[in-house]
Amino acid sequence: MKKCWLILLALTVVTAMFAYEVVAWQEDFEGDISGWTHYDGAESPNMWHIYDYGGAQGNVWWMGDPDLAQGNNIGGYHNAQYLVLDTPARTLTADNATLTFKMRYKVEDPGGTGEYNIWDSMNIRVSTNNGATWTVITGTPAYSGTSSYAFGGQHGEGPGIPAWGGSLTDWTTANFSLSAYVGQSVKVRFAFASDPAHSTANDRTLFGWMVDDISFGGYTNNGVDDGQMTYQSMVPLGGDLWHLSTDPAAPSPPHVMKCQNDQGTYNPNMYNYLVSPSIVLPSSGDIRVDFMLQGNFNDNGTFPDVDFHGWEISPDDGASWFYMSNPYGQDGVSNYVYSDAPDVWASMVGSYSLDGYITEYAGNTIRLRWYFKSNATVDGTGYMIDDVKIYNDIYIEAPSNLTAVLDGNNVILNWELGDFGGGEEGWLSYCSDVLYSGIGTNNPADFDVAIKWDPSGEHGINPYVGMQISKIKFIPTIDTTTGLSCDYTVRLWTGTNGNEMVYEQAVPSVTPNVWNEVVLTTPWTIPARSHVWAGYRNNTTGGYPAGCDEGPAIDGYGNMIKFGGSWGTLLSQSSTLNYNWNIEVYVQDAGGREYLVGKPFADYAKQHRDATAFKIYRDSILIDERDGTAMTYTDPNVSGGLHTYYVSAMYGQYESEQSNTVSVFVVPDDYSELANDDGTAEVGFNMSSSHLMAVKHSINAKVNVKLAKIFVHTANPAHLIVRIMDDDGPGGMPGTELGQFQLPAPSIVQGWNYVPITSEITINDGQFYVLIMNVPNSSLIGVDTSTNGNTFTKAGASAEWLPMEGGELMMRAIVEILTDNDDNIAPVLNTKLGGNYPNPFNPETTIAYSLKDRQNVKIEIYNVKGQLVRTLVNESKAAGDHKVIWTGTDNNNRPVSSGLYYYKMTAGKYSSSKKMILMK
Repeated sequence: MKKCWLILLALTVVTAMFAYEVVAWQEDFEGDISGWTHYDGAESPNMWHIYDYGGAQGNVWWMGDPDLAQGNNIGGYHNAQYLVLDTPARTLTADNATLTFKMRYKVEDPGGTGEYNIWDSMNIRVSTNNGATWTVITGTPAYSGTSSYAFGGQHGEGPGIPAWGGSLTDWTTANFSLSAYVGQSVKVRFAFASDPAHSTANDRTLFGWMVDDISFGGYTNNGVDDGQMTYQSMVPLGGDLWHLSTDPAAPSPPHVMKCQNDQGTYNPNMYNYLVSPSIVLPSSGDIRVDFMLQGNFNDNGTFPDVDFHGWEISPDDGASWFYMSNPYGQDGVSNYVYSDAPDVWASMVGSYSLDGYITEYAGNTIRLRWYFKSNATVDGTGYMIDDVKIYNDIYIEAPSNLTAVLDGNNVILNWELGDFGGGEEGWLSYCSDVLYSGIGTNNPADFDVAIKWDPSGEHGINPYVGMQISKIKFIPTIDTTTGLSCDYTVRLWTGTNGNEMVYEQAVPSVTPNVWNEVVLTTPWTIPARSHVWAGYRNNTTGGYPAGCDEGPAIDGYGNMIKFGGSWGTLLSQSSTLNYNWNIEVYVQDAGGREYLVGKPFADYAKQHRDATAFKIYRDSILIDERDGTAMTYTDPNVSGGLHTYYVSAMYGQYESEQSNTVSVFVVPDDYSELANDDGTAEVGFNMSSSHLMAVKHSINAKVNVKLAKIFVHTANPAHLIVRIMDDDGPGGMPGTELGQFQLPAPSIVQGWNYVPITSEITINDGQFYVLIMNVPNSSLIGVDTSTNGNTFTKAGASAEWLPMEGGELMMRAIVEILTDNDDNIAPVLNTKLGGNYPNPFNPETTIAYSLKDRQNVKIEIYNVKGQLVRTLVNESKAAGDHKVIWTGTDNNNRPVSSGLYYYKMTAGKYSSSKKMILMK
C-alpha cells in the first residue's frame, strides 16, 4: 500500500471557533478514572515463538502476536518493534559454511522517505564475538530494499541497512554464504523491525515473519524451542511514567494526567502510552475532539532521534489505531507527531494544524491514545494533559426576525424560527465571471477546490433550503497543448469541515479556459441546518488546472482547497493567492419537493418548530419562558424608559444563540415623543461627509431632551452622530450646539434606533433641533414623503440652511416635561446598579450606578465561567449617580473575545449583577 508517513510538526499558533457546540463526552480527571490505562509501549507484547503452521511444514518459528488475530487472519506485529531470534554459536568449516532456512513473510509494502526506501523489514545478521556486535549479510532471495527506515530511522541504526519487506507468502528457501567466517565461532540473527506508522492493526493480513528448517555449521532447527535458540526485544525500556497528579494551573484543577518521574523530569528511551476508556460517539452531527496540554522538552536533534508526543484514535475500541492528523488512515494524508509542546496550558487543536474532526466515526465505540517518546537524552520536565472533550457540533437555530410593537405600556413581541426559503432560482457564486489565472503545483497532484455556505448568516444557504442544486459550472485551466491531462469530477460536500462527500459526478471532457457547465444526473436537495460545499476534484499530471478570478478573496467561502486530506483556504497556502475559484452552482425549485438524494428532508418546513421552549430577555435579563410552539409574547405594564429585547430557543437542555435585538421606548407619563413624520419611510436619504441634516421640534413647555429616535432606512458601516442644537441661529436655524452623541455602527439596526442623550440638556422654550452629521458610509435615514416643512439640510460649513422639499426626515425626540418647581426638587438617591448602554456593544459600553451615601463600591466584569475579567471601580465614591465605561479589555488591557459577560456591583451589603454582550 501507499505509505502514510510520519511528519514532524512543530508548534504553531492557530485559532478556531465553533458555534453550537455540545459536549458529548469529557474527562477532567476529577472523578473515577478506573477505565484509563497506561503502559510502556517499548515493552513488546509478543516475542518469537513456536507456531503450528500445519501441513508438511509443521511447527515453525513465528514473529507474530496471535492476540491480533481477526477472522481468518492469524495475527501479526505491532508498531515500533525490534525483535530478534538468535541461533547458538557454531564454529564454521569449509564444509558447513552455508546458512539455509525457509521463510515466508507479509509486512508493510516497501516505500520510504528521504534516504530510506523500505519500511517494516527483516534481515539476517552474524556475530563472531558471541553477540557483542552484529553484521548484516546478504544472500538469496535478494533484499527488497537497500535502506530500512525501521532499522535505521526508528531504531537508530542509520541509513544503508538492507532488508526484506512487502510480501513473500509462499515458503521459500533462503541461502547465505558464510565462507568469509570459516574457522570462526558464528551466531546467526533473524532480525525484524517495524516503524511507528503502519502494522497489522491497520491491515489484518500482515502476519509478520515465519522461519523454519534453519541449518548452518552443523546446527539445525526445524521449529523446535530446544533451549539453544534465544529471542529478545532490542527496544530499550524507559519505564511507564503516566500517573494521576495535580497542577494548580490546570484547566480543571487540581488533577491532571502527567508523564513525569519523581525527580520532576522524565526517563530516557521511553515510549509511554495513555489510553482512554471506551467512548460511544453520538450517532449524528459534526463530531470533534480536543484536549488541553502542557509540556516542557526541547530536543534540538534531528527527527526521529528527538523527544516527541503523539495523539491517536481507534475507531474500533482499540483494535486499530490512526493518527489524529489522519484519523481515517487515508493514503496520501500525513501522520504527524510533535517535537514540542506549549509551556502553558493550551488546546491541542488550537496549538497545531489539526481540526480534531472524527465525524465519520459517528456511532462508533472509539478509544483515544496519547504517547510520549524520548530518546537517549532528557531535555525537559515532561508532558501532561487535562480536559479531554468530545464535541457534537449540532446546528441549533436561533429565533429570527424579532419585532416589537408598543401597545400603551405593553410590548408585543413576534418572532420566527427557521429562516428558510425565499431564495430565487439562479446561479450562486463568490467569483467574478472572468478567468484570471490557474492554480496548481506544476507537478502531478490530486486535490479538491470548492466554495461553501454556512447554515445561515451572511454567507448562509438557508434561503435555498429545500431547493436543488441541478448544475455546477467551473473554468478548468489545464494546458492540454503541452501534453498535460487532468481528470475532473464535480463534487458536493456537507459538514462544518466538509468531510462528508454527498455527491460526485465525473466530467468526461472539458474545454480549458472557458466556463464548463455540468448538469447533475440527479439534482441534489439542499438540507436544513447544514454547511454546503460545491466544487470539483483535480487529478492532474501537472500544470495549473483550477481556474480563479482576480479577487479579492471572500476568505473561507470562495477559496477553499483540500490538500493532504484537510480543507484550508488559498490564502492559508500563500498570502499572494488572494482569489476566488471560478465555480458557480445553479439552484432551482424542487418540483413537488421531491427529495431524491441525500438526507430525507421532506419535512424540512416543519423542522424549525422542534424547539422545546423560548426564553424572553428584557435588558439582557431573562423575564419569562414560553412553550416551543409559541411565536409571540406580550410583556405587560413595562416601566417607562428604553428597553431592549431578544429571544433564544431551547432544544432540551441546549440554548441557542440570541435572536436579533430590538429596542422599544416606553414613554413615561411625564415624557412626550415629538414627531413630524407619520412613522412610514418611503425612501432613505443621506448626504456627503460633513454635511448636516436637521429636524426642528417644538413644544409649548420646558423640557429635558432624553433621547433622539432615528429611523434608519438602510444601515451602513458608520457611526451615527447626533447633535442637539438650539434654534438661536440666523432665522431660527440651528445655532448653539448643546451636545453631541454617538451610536456605534454595530448597534445600528434597520428601523427605529434610540440614541440616549447622556448629558443634561434643558430647553426652556421647547424649541430645538435634532441634527445628524454625515460621515463616510453614513446610514440612510428614513423619509416620510407625505409631509414636509420641519427638515433642513446644510451642504458644507459655508453653505446656508435650506428646507428639504421632498419630505420629512424621521428624526424624533423624546423629552421630559418639566414643571416650574422641578429645579427645586432634590433627587431621591438609592444604591443601585443600573443598565449599560449600548447592549450589545462594540467597542465600549457605559455602565450606570448610583449610591445613596458615600461608601466603598466595586464594579467588576466576569465571563460566563465566573472568572474575573476586569475591575472597573474599587474605591470610595460620593453619593449620587455615577457612570463608568468598559472598553472590552481585561485587567492587563488585552482585548477580550466576543460573548456574554456579567457586570457586578458590590457596595456594603448591596450586591447586584447584570448581563451584557460584546459583539465584534
